[in-house]
Amino acid sequence: MRVIFAIDEATRESHINTMPACMKWALDRAKTTGRPIKILVARPGSKTARIIAEATSEGLRAVNAGSVWKRKKLERSYE
Repeated sequence: MRVIFAIDEATRESHINTMPACMKWALDRAKTTGRPIKILVARPGSKTARIIAEATSEGLRAVNAGSVWKRKKLERSYE
């Protein structure tokens, strides 16, 4: 089991759903705003999440060995 987040860091808006739904939201948001949107994965109960992809106006790209976000940073960005 895992939790998928799509986060717009500039406005601190986020979307939590399935992977396809987060990818669609991130691509739509990136095309609308022109900013990159991060997609993160976390396991329930974990204190960290890892960036696995990034959506831009040009499309979606996988991130190998993405940076780790702590739970506090996720809580601040979730509305």
